Amino acid sequence: MILNCKPEFIAPIEAGTKIHSMREDKHHRWRAGMKIQFYTGARTKNAKQFREGECTSVQQVDIYRGSRNIMVLVDNRQLSDPEISQLAKNDGFTKINQLRDFFVPHEPLHMHELEEWHGRIIHWTDYKY
Repeated sequence: MILNCKPEFIAPIEAGTKIHSMREDKHHRWRAGMKIQFYTGARTKNAKQFREGECTSVQQVDIYRGSRNIMVLVDNRQLSDPEISQLAKNDGFTKINQLRDFFVPHEPLHMHELEEWHGRIIHWTDYKY
């Protein structure tokens, strides 16, 4: 299955520092054993496949953004701050706030409000959270 990537993620994928991708996947299409065709510019005239791989596993991920913090659950387990930092790094970001702003870009209006994003981590290595 095609996994379209932003151009800035090509080098980290090729270098092996971006080891998974988080996607909405509402219909649970991704499953272990599926072939991955890594593309950039999919569905455009500039589409280019730059790598092939295999989905090794899929995990549920839920990101909640409060006015002062971020909470991440993977398979219903809350990650610690160091684990969130590792998740950000493994997904191609250098800082937690980059991950937060990419997936949950809006700042809540009130402290008790949460913005949230729900998706799945598509792994192509044996790493799991």
